[in-house]
Amino acid sequence: MDSWFGFLFQAAVLLQPLFWCWLYDQPPMVPEKFKNLIYIFGLYVAAAVYFSGFSVGFYRTGLIIQYIGMTLLSFQIYNSRYPTQQAVSLAFLTVFLNSFYWEAPLHIVSWLSGEPVANILLQVWRLFPLAFFAKKYELKWSQRAWIEVGLIFSALIMYVGLFYRPYRMILYAINRVICLFILLKTLMEAEVRQHG
Repeated sequence: MDSWFGFLFQAAVLLQPLFWCWLYDQPPMVPEKFKNLIYIFGLYVAAAVYFSGFSVGFYRTGLIIQYIGMTLLSFQIYNSRYPTQQAVSLAFLTVFLNSFYWEAPLHIVSWLSGEPVANILLQVWRLFPLAFFAKKYELKWSQRAWIEVGLIFSALIMYVGLFYRPYRMILYAINRVICLFILLKTLMEAEVRQHG
């Protein structure tokens, strides 16, 4: 039962971008007055995860809570510019993309070391929102430079983590948040394509 639940949970996590891409382009279905319910629901789920110690596979309790927090934060930022329905879609897509972005230096090293193709395909799938963002938004060169800064920062953090193993999880948590802020800054400043 646990293995089936774990498989379904991870499959849902991996396939969720398809739903958010679809929802973004739909006519308004989420009334603006319901946006506070998103925060309440997110905090309720985070509390439930914390007090139950819920974890699935490599999705440990602390990691799940961090991802909930990052999604709510992203939603708050996007909602200052976009309606609730689009903001929540962008929040989930950005956090999903960030799960690849902050680990990109580690993935590159793994690929060069001969990682199995199946693992590589799973990792590359987390780049799926990139196609959505490229279709919807246009980045200036100055904005792309921030993406490069994030990759360099991430590589440095991972290098430091090699020498300070007891603090690696804390360093990685900080890395996730910094890289998320870089993605958020980049996408909030990007120009919306007229026919995206």
